[in-house]
Amino acid sequence: NTIEEARKLRFVNRGEISKAEAVLNEVTADLKRILVEKRMQEQRQAERKLGVECDIARAADPTTQPVLDGLEKAIIAAKVYNASCRDAEALLATLRTNYQRATLLAREELGRAMREQDVQGISSGIDQCQRLLLEDDIAAAMRQIRNTLSEELVSARDLSKQDRAPLLPRLEALIGILRALGDMQLRQFHNDLQDLKGALRVFCRVRPMNKRETTKGDELAVNPVDPFTVSVLANSGQTHNFSYDAIFGPSSSQAEVFTEVHSLVQSAFDGYNVTVFSYGQTGAGKTWTLYGSGAEPGISPRTCEEIFRTISRDSDRFEFDVTASMVELYLTDLRDLLVR
Repeated sequence: NTIEEARKLRFVNRGEISKAEAVLNEVTADLKRILVEKRMQEQRQAERKLGVECDIARAADPTTQPVLDGLEKAIIAAKVYNASCRDAEALLATLRTNYQRATLLAREELGRAMREQDVQGISSGIDQCQRLLLEDDIAAAMRQIRNTLSEELVSARDLSKQDRAPLLPRLEALIGILRALGDMQLRQFHNDLQDLKGALRVFCRVRPMNKRETTKGDELAVNPVDPFTVSVLANSGQTHNFSYDAIFGPSSSQAEVFTEVHSLVQSAFDGYNVTVFSYGQTGAGKTWTLYGSGAEPGISPRTCEEIFRTISRDSDRFEFDVTASMVELYLTDLRDLLVR
């Protein structure tokens, strides 16, 4: 514009105008070159970013909707700079197909498990849905599990102890699924289950014969009849049956015994007072049941492990203080075993 105005007014000689025009042409060429380089640089940069998104998408296992969304946004952004997107679009189509197939399979598996009340299948299906970030499906499964627990916990109250016992492991497993998902109704379900088991529970454990008893040819006078009853052979030859909340025979392991009491640790965390003690004559196996050995720990060390496992599990939601004491009642004296 300045050159044209100078030419019209004739205030500048032609030589100067020619020089200005030459400079203008040179500057214009430089600007065009700069713009072309800038566009090429932006195109290369967009292609690099798209390549990174493609690598992220390929590495994702499994493919999730956020991964697909991220790749799709990267393709759209790259197209603005005329970047080559053919490979990325092909990858997106493949990953989207794989994701849809995996999502369908996960939903079908979870749905089947829920219909059949297959606890292991439910847990596996929820794990797969979590990996695929299918939050709505997980929430629906949690609602269905809550409804199942509410109904079955109520109906189990009307059953006898023998009829109720087979239901308890499955109910406990369903509660475990809710616990892993951080469900807010977990505490009530857990404590309802403990009420079904009984506020006061008495178990009977029959120890195996030792070497001396075997050498003498002794025989067991106490024999498990069923999971809740033992038969005791009296000196008179008569047998007497006694019922308990659970029976552990001579071949029962320390782990089997602990399965009946480990849920009490959660009750303690929920604010309930819990006591576990062993009772029996000298040599009956009380110390073994409570403490065991390094290779076969008893209730006490297993309980300590469960306490700290629970603390680790819930450390992101609560703060914990742990205190401990160890006392011994010997005859009429109460001894603090932790005082030097």
